[in-house]
Amino acid sequence: MDVWFIIDVFLNFRTGYVDHGATVMDKKKIAKNYLKTWFIVDFFASIPWEIFIKSDQSTSGGSKTQNKATRKSAKMTKYFKIPKLLRMARLLRAFNKYARFYALTLVVLGMVVTLHVGACMIAQALEICV
Repeated sequence: MDVWFIIDVFLNFRTGYVDHGATVMDKKKIAKNYLKTWFIVDFFASIPWEIFIKSDQSTSGGSKTQNKATRKSAKMTKYFKIPKLLRMARLLRAFNKYARFYALTLVVLGMVVTLHVGACMIAQALEICV
């Protein structure tokens, strides 16, 4: 999941936003807006904290109390991802406006996948792609 969050951080620098009803696609304005709004949350949610906590635990070799505290710290790092997940839920809520197109989208997507698989099977049977 951390990989997707890291990719999302980079994509957000390239994704336009709406400002007073107008879509902004200027790269500098997008970066400035992202840095002022969600960048801090996304950045901290993208860091794989578990790696740092585990490496600290393996090098310390401390007592049971230290290991228990380290495990608790590892669990606490998961809370950094909650704001990002809530933001994704808000995005899904926005898609509910277009729920009436959901069935049509599924039908079209199903047709495309079926055609693709059929074409792959024909290509395999005729050995077109070698």
